[in-house]
Amino acid sequence: MASQTLAQRFTYNLALWLFNLMLDIFFREVRPRGAHRIPKEGPVIFVVAPHANQFVDPIVLMRECGRKVSFLIAEKSMHQRGIGFFAKMVSAIPVIRPQDLAVPGQGRIQLLNRKTDPLRIIGIDTHFTTQLKPRDSIVLPKGSGQSEVFQVISDTEIIIKKEFKELRALEMLTHSEGTAYKCMPHIEQESVYKSVHDELNNGRCITIFPEGGSHDRAEMLPLKAGVTLMALGAMAKYEGLDVKIVPCGLNYFHAHRFRSRAVIEFGNPITVSPELISKFKAGGNDKREACSSLLDNIYNALKTVTINAGSYETLMVNLKQTCT
Repeated sequence: MASQTLAQRFTYNLALWLFNLMLDIFFREVRPRGAHRIPKEGPVIFVVAPHANQFVDPIVLMRECGRKVSFLIAEKSMHQRGIGFFAKMVSAIPVIRPQDLAVPGQGRIQLLNRKTDPLRIIGIDTHFTTQLKPRDSIVLPKGSGQSEVFQVISDTEIIIKKEFKELRALEMLTHSEGTAYKCMPHIEQESVYKSVHDELNNGRCITIFPEGGSHDRAEMLPLKAGVTLMALGAMAKYEGLDVKIVPCGLNYFHAHRFRSRAVIEFGNPITVSPELISKFKAGGNDKREACSSLLDNIYNALKTVTINAGSYETLMVNLKQTCT
């Protein structure tokens, strides 16, 4: 296992001490459950949901997991005075998120025939040839949906890879005046995956918020596939590497109120089967199936530790029932 520098250990421990102080001041109680399930050594990916706060969620995990962890953090957050300073102290790994680079698209877009030609998007006063290229995405307003661009035919016509099916998205796209949209570039994350794979190969821990961004909903959002590429990619790259995936559920009660309560529940570690690793190595459809299968396993594991409850007492009762 590669050793870390004295300076890295010092800054991490200093940050952890400061974070503990902050948590003790703000929260009346932060209660961990299931921490005994966390492997004491070896590579671990902590997957955490729901992701309510980009600053508080990581430090609650840091404090209660008992392992030294690295985090993936949006690259733009590294430039924020407070978050960026502490992220550097704990050697966070910056990730350039496509949504942070999205720009308003010129003109408006329409779907002329959702039944016979659902993949063809028509533009009104658009400049697709200069604003989009294959593998980029178009994004509809207010999180109504997005789709990857398969082919740019002209300034006013593109073919998308996957049709829009949500009613809200279809209403926008079939409106007589079309809808506004954003152009989101495709970003290669090979350098990020390499950093994560190396961390895991050195027996360290990575924390990931697989929903892709913080939100204030009680339920989980759909998970991004990046976590599967990190886990399967590391085990495919380094023969014999056994990465455990630990689901973590976060529950806050009156989160914005001083002296409130929080509970973090650690689930049983997920062991990745050799069959999934082999399918990942095979590439193509087998690789996609392996990632999809592992993502389903992670989602189901997170559901067991993310129980919606109106009060702290109700949550404690529900968690006890799930453990019996």
